[in-house]
Amino acid sequence: MTTTDAAAARQRPLRADARRNYERLLTAAAGAFAEQGPGACLEDIARCAGVGIGTLYRHFPTRQALLEGVYRDRIEALTAEAEALRDAPDPGDALAAWLRSVLAHNLAQRGLKEALLSEGGTELAAACKAELHDAGAVLVARAEAAGAVRPGLEIGDLLRLVYGIALATERAPDGRSQADRLLAIMLDGLRR
Repeated sequence: MTTTDAAAARQRPLRADARRNYERLLTAAAGAFAEQGPGACLEDIARCAGVGIGTLYRHFPTRQALLEGVYRDRIEALTAEAEALRDAPDPGDALAAWLRSVLAHNLAQRGLKEALLSEGGTELAAACKAELHDAGAVLVARAEAAGAVRPGLEIGDLLRLVYGIALATERAPDGRSQADRLLAIMLDGLRR
């Protein structure tokens, strides 16, 4: 099978049961990676999803493919959330809500991005970064135009700050509450 054939096969719509299995595998893998990191046992992931290991490998032939699937799924969810927030009545609250979701994503991924990068996933990471930047930039621009945040904010800076908060708190005993407090301080600093 050529690369083109493989790409075409991936683009064909899945049967309903195959799509459910795919979604259950992504959910189970996301939970396992959040709890145990990117080295979580694939057999346990398949068992948690209620499928056999063969089904996991049919959808994700390698651990790297599963890591990429989970990461891509999370980025798509954040992008969809940003799109849904574009018409929110309060652009400042919309930006804050989205940044909270980005923080939750960063806290839950526990080394997922780093594992992708170490295995050559730089193209996917770059595409996901661009997607997040594009989605978040619209929210920043709306919040700025509404006077909800100070002028001159750059989405790249905000995403780096959120990522830094996640890194600084991920191993702390009260990491989630500490991360929430730090994000609240950051959000206060964005106000006009």
